[in-house]
Amino acid sequence: MPDVLLKGRFWGKEGPVFFVHAWTLPWHEALLAPWVGYLNIVATSAGLLARNLANMLAQGIAADLQSAFRAGDTVLWAPLITVAVFCLFAAALVLRRRMDLIWLFAAGCCLTVVTYYGALADLVGLISPEAGNRYHYVPQAVFALVVLGLAATGHDIVAKLSWIVVVWLIVVGMGGYFQTSELIGHGPDWHTEVKAWHKDPNHALNIWPRGWVMRLPPHGRDPAP
Repeated sequence: MPDVLLKGRFWGKEGPVFFVHAWTLPWHEALLAPWVGYLNIVATSAGLLARNLANMLAQGIAADLQSAFRAGDTVLWAPLITVAVFCLFAAALVLRRRMDLIWLFAAGCCLTVVTYYGALADLVGLISPEAGNRYHYVPQAVFALVVLGLAATGHDIVAKLSWIVVVWLIVVGMGGYFQTSELIGHGPDWHTEVKAWHKDPNHALNIWPRGWVMRLPPHGRDPAP
């Protein structure tokens, strides 16, 4: 069984049938493609994951991280610390053996996979605390609830450490209210831009953040003043 995780490979029809379907067909056709008269939704889903997700993780993230490290945009210790903390987090759940928290943790992991896989940001930006916040906000909120659950459901060292993390999360969250990013804190005045557009329908309306413009056809619905 460990070799299944340590040494990836295809077995039997997993490769020539389901992976080939995922490689050559649109995803919705590959998902519902029958084989010898029956539909194996588990195998077709696995084929799609192998075709898309594994390929993205193996090539896209690795290539982007390598280029970012070489360019000096990303330091190596940042993602390593994130991975280490996440592993400790999962280990604490195993020690606590609370199925409600485990299921909540699993929900957070599913949200992470779905939001990251469908994200519009670059792959390196997804692991940066300064970029892609829209994608990891909900998963992080779920994980924070799990940490609170670990703190409130025991009296061991795991609970004590979890309370420290809970306090730290509250302090960091409160600090964010007193720091407004230039990206979202300031921008062109909307009323001024609309007036300029009414005078000249060819005027490109300046919107937030600075540097972004919106062009509207002259004969359309007027924007709200």
